[in-house]
Amino acid sequence: MRKPLLIIIGLLVLLGLAVAVRRLTPLPPQPPPVPPEQRPEEALFSDPIPPAEDVTTRGFQSGGLGLSRSAWEVLHGKQSKRVGEWFLYQEQMYSVFYQQHLVWQLKCTWKRPRFDLVQARDRSRRYLPLDSRHQKTLTSTAEMVVEQYFSQTLAQLLAQTSKTDLHPQPALEQQGTYTVTHTLEKERVIETLFQIASGMAPP
Repeated sequence: MRKPLLIIIGLLVLLGLAVAVRRLTPLPPQPPPVPPEQRPEEALFSDPIPPAEDVTTRGFQSGGLGLSRSAWEVLHGKQSKRVGEWFLYQEQMYSVFYQQHLVWQLKCTWKRPRFDLVQARDRSRRYLPLDSRHQKTLTSTAEMVVEQYFSQTLAQLLAQTSKTDLHPQPALEQQGTYTVTHTLEKERVIETLFQIASGMAPP
């Protein structure tokens, strides 16, 4: 009877030693997590947005809409062609209509492969006044999405500009309001138009 009892006690001692050794043995370092593979379209979102142009004399920051012509051409070079009142830049990727010496309308024609709507909205941020706030969606169809934004600094800039303009245009909307229109074809955005919502449209 004593022999089986000694065997059981011996096994329990060995089990206890094994547990103690396991607790004292440091765990091997865990391998670093593998980052998920980035899809090609996600690379667009990871690109840093270029610094907004700072027109320090007016305290206005934008990457496109509302810039003076000289500030716009610092970013995109001189016009390559003119069609009516539209000035074309960078192999006709950008079409600009100036009013009161400012970028009043900006049309971006996207090259292939074009963006889906989410990508186009993301890319469009770089052409907006820095303090822009989305107000509402005016139109949303398979062919066109029109969204309305407001910028307080743009409103202040337009108020300053109208004081010095010899031929000011009547405001059609609250100053500082503008629209962004995405034109789609087969669920891809082929063109985006940024337009200050006051003044006159180009012919």
